[in-house]
Amino acid sequence: MLLLKQTVDRLKSVGEWTLEPEFSDKVVIENLSIYLSGIEATHPKFGSVTGSAAELSPYPSDRAWFELVEHITLVESFISDQKAYALLNADGSKTGRILGKEWVFPTSASPEFQFSKSNGAALHRSWEEACKQATLELVQRHLILSSWVGLLRPLVTMEGAAHSPLNSIRQLYEVKRVHFGAQRVASMTTPIFVSGIALLPRSETAPLILGFGSGESGWDSLRKAEEDALQRLGFLWGEEIPSELPAFSPTNLYHQDYYLMPEQRDKIEGWLSGAFFKNPRSEKESETTLCRTLDIHFVDLTLFEELELKVARAFCPQAIPLVFGKWRVREFTDLPDALLLHPIA
Repeated sequence: MLLLKQTVDRLKSVGEWTLEPEFSDKVVIENLSIYLSGIEATHPKFGSVTGSAAELSPYPSDRAWFELVEHITLVESFISDQKAYALLNADGSKTGRILGKEWVFPTSASPEFQFSKSNGAALHRSWEEACKQATLELVQRHLILSSWVGLLRPLVTMEGAAHSPLNSIRQLYEVKRVHFGAQRVASMTTPIFVSGIALLPRSETAPLILGFGSGESGWDSLRKAEEDALQRLGFLWGEEIPSELPAFSPTNLYHQDYYLMPEQRDKIEGWLSGAFFKNPRSEKESETTLCRTLDIHFVDLTLFEELELKVARAFCPQAIPLVFGKWRVREFTDLPDALLLHPIA
């Protein structure tokens, strides 16, 4: 990771993107210290993008650089003239299939919703590891959304709670840990576990925080969910809790603001307690509503070969896509309007 930071510092740019000086801050909440890092890049045509990260210590500069390069790659890929992509396996071999760009970056003609441009995308030094991380993210969103629409029941757990750094803020937050189950994928020998951590505020001035994670064990997914929760807490702490929603927009930021509203807390608690779960009427129905094994392949979005980094995006029509806004299709078709906005931001 250090090599990437040294390379970017030396170049001061990535392609036609100019890098701004790194931002860093330390947030102290009770006895908990969270170190924040961020960096912005600007492009003469495409505007600005950021990469950010947070850790308990030290400042996570390298993670912020990696996220920045990933975001730049996704922006350039989305607006590029490339019309088709070879569909690849996790080992880099070709499947023999070609995907049109509309499958890699689906778009919406409706102002009511838009597809995530980054879901299931990951950057790493090797193609195999980029594919693995892309798979973990895709499955994470798939199982969380599956629970939101009632196909899975979240299971509350106390695993990992005894030695959690979140114990230092128990006067400010009630901490709820949940497992969203495990999903088998054809390209991995072990199932992928998905977990979440909710920080439910004890006062109206603290933000409600949701962190999610996926890994090759329940412990690993909870650890990553805790890291995600700490990062969100670090960046949201001290920000004003919205008293009213901004104008609707089908974006991740709108979803975030929506679930920062105190009146949405009951919805989150009901979901995590299993209130949304719909009992299948038969074993056959249970098997058909949630795929037992996902068959995931990948497209190569790698740019900037001088950085020696690979960017993979996972492709799996069986998985529930991450869509922002009011999407009334597939598993969301029969949801009441109050549940169309999921809590993934």
